[in-house]
Amino acid sequence: MSNVDKQYQLQVIIASGENEFSKAILAFAFALGAASGGTSVVLFFTMEGACWTDSEKGNEPIVNGFESINTYWDLLLEMGADFEGCTSCFENYCS
Repeated sequence: MSNVDKQYQLQVIIASGENEFSKAILAFAFALGAASGGTSVVLFFTMEGACWTDSEKGNEPIVNGFESINTYWDLLLEMGADFEGCTSCFENYCS
């Protein structure tokens, strides 16, 4: 089944980038909690949040008590979460 046909129980929209990293971390942690409980999850990256699709960002833990964004990303992948994003945002915020 393609992602277009897949029905998600939870869509997490991440619009916070490096200037509001604590909001992005909480979104990733929330998505991981849902996915670990069996919820089908998709994370959608838009606006400044598109920066987290760059594997060079999010390698270090930046909020006490939370893992790095890349750690959450890897765990979400293992749990079957999908990742999508706004192509215009990638062009505008990631260049």
